Amino acid sequence: MQYDPKKDKLVQINKSKALFDNLKLYTGYSEVQLEADLADKERVLKYLVELNISSVDGVGRVIAEYYTDKENLMKYIAHKKVLPS
Repeated sequence: MQYDPKKDKLVQINKSKALFDNLKLYTGYSEVQLEADLADKERVLKYLVELNISSVDGVGRVIAEYYTDKENLMKYIAHKKVLPS
């Protein structure tokens, strides 16, 4: 990553080879599986931001749902609805 002052944001210069190699080693995922998993996690983070979920309980609820019933959570994300308490 490198800071681009014109855009005032971080931009990706290159993919971290060592990071992805370590993730594949410890998770047993292929590169395709790893990319899909990271894309899902990115969607979860964007969901938290879009719905302004920032409390410890709110974030914890979403993360717990991700690891216990990911399919259900992704339905809520697709419809941009808040998970019931």
